[in-house]
Amino acid sequence: MTWTYSGDPATNARDSIRFLCGDTDTNDQLLNDEEIAWVNNQLTGSDTATTALYNAAYRCCLLIASKFSRLADQ
Repeated sequence: MTWTYSGDPATNARDSIRFLCGDTDTNDQLLNDEEIAWVNNQLTGSDTATTALYNAAYRCCLLIASKFSRLADQ
């Protein structure tokens, strides 16, 4: 699995979604590139489309929240 972020959200959909989710720290990676591409593909039919960035970012935020919710103590 790969994780990339160029620091320029205007360059591609993946970086835009990462920026909107706050997943921009290479030392604290929350979602890999393939997971972001899958979410974007489910919404738009393309891994690289920029037509639903905010919706894709929202869904990625839900995935991140789900990951952290498993770490909570009872």
